[in-house]
Amino acid sequence: MKLRPYIAIATIIASLLYLIFFYLAFNLDLNELLLVIGQLDLRYLMLSMLLRLSSLFLHTITWYLLLRIACREVPLGKVITIVLIAVAIEFLIPIGGAAEAIKVLLITQLTSTPSSIALAALLMHRQLIILTTLITTLIAIYWTDIPWSASITIILPILGLFALNTVVLLTPSHPKFETLVDRLVRRFNTSLAGFSNQYKDSLRSIVDLSKPELYMALMAVVLEKISNSLYGVCLGASLSIHIDILRSLLAFDSIYAVIWLLPLITPGNLGIFETIQILLLKILGITSKSATLLALTNRVVMVVAEYPLLPPLSAYLGIHLKQLASNVSEFLRNNKSKYRNS
Repeated sequence: MKLRPYIAIATIIASLLYLIFFYLAFNLDLNELLLVIGQLDLRYLMLSMLLRLSSLFLHTITWYLLLRIACREVPLGKVITIVLIAVAIEFLIPIGGAAEAIKVLLITQLTSTPSSIALAALLMHRQLIILTTLITTLIAIYWTDIPWSASITIILPILGLFALNTVVLLTPSHPKFETLVDRLVRRFNTSLAGFSNQYKDSLRSIVDLSKPELYMALMAVVLEKISNSLYGVCLGASLSIHIDILRSLLAFDSIYAVIWLLPLITPGNLGIFETIQILLLKILGITSKSATLLALTNRVVMVVAEYPLLPPLSAYLGIHLKQLASNVSEFLRNNKSKYRNS
């Protein structure tokens, strides 16, 4: 059965529902919206797109540096390609952690990187991100005159995510984790015997404070956050909306900690991300109209800057997206059946 017509129809329906939702929820004036679009400052808009791609590149470099600590032969070109593919696929697969799973899957299949190193570097990357987010968010809140109730609303998810990431980071080193996962992967004629010890060794090597790559990775995370903040500032400037760099940090970077903890997800967090961002921007003193325009334009820039990269990058690695989607669907069906029968 050919899926393309159904995908096209589903995309059109989803886009219409998306526009209708924001039109009704935030009282969008379509005439005013068209006027704003006609007055867009394309220079700032293009700069926003470059900063968005810069953030993705810095995000990739962080993981690459952590991988290199334990696996010197990992190729930078493939790491960049794999991360960009994983980020774009998040829009197609509405499953929490799909991008991370795809990163580990592809890096182990397409390079000589052991799965223990790939997973340890990935989880350490997430912990570095959330730790840096906590510090930069506290700094931004201290210098921004927003209510303490709003500050707590932003800080609590970050603290919760830090605790959750700590548990997830340490879990693979436990023998019981190895036993559980080994049972799951044996159906694919694979075994993870000895994985927990390999993971411990990989994690120890990555957190070695004598390694310069660890500090370079931390610097890349900081630069990524600066890039995200400047992205928000330039996006606002393209719409003639003033947003300072600290408020931009909260609305275009710290917001991800809130999104990552949500149990409800949609492809690419479509609709959910925008709603939370609008509410956060309003708390930060941005008018409802400006906040809605910023959130919607942000989505457009993300789609235009990121998702067109998926087909050529997939072709570069020799990955057929249809087959990848089929494999993911089959994997989910198999596990769903297994859990139902157990």
